[in-house]
Amino acid sequence: MKKTDFIYKTIQLVLYIVLTACCLGILLLDERVYHLVASDPSFRILGVLLWLALGFSFVFIYGAAYMAYFLNGLVPLTPAPLLGVQGALRVFGSMRFTLLPLCVAGIISCLVRKFAIR
Repeated sequence: MKKTDFIYKTIQLVLYIVLTACCLGILLLDERVYHLVASDPSFRILGVLLWLALGFSFVFIYGAAYMAYFLNGLVPLTPAPLLGVQGALRVFGSMRFTLLPLCVAGIISCLVRKFAIR
């Protein structure tokens, strides 16, 4: 990577973080916007759907690792690029024991943030 590419990527990341902080500040600090979002039922439904999607993403990540463990032996070795695919599946599948407690912790943290912290 060239030095100029790194500088441009860093500037983009900083601008993204600043823009996100400004939007979050407007949402949380402006009382009218906060009550508009909190009182609208469609925003509440959207929030519930986002929490469900986040919880299911942890289940999907663990399920994909578990399937990669079982499917890495089914990939043929004859073309060279497929050897890399098999290696990638083997590495991702070998992380299944590591991903299980992480995904369970992620689901628990989603539930705690949703129901316990109000």
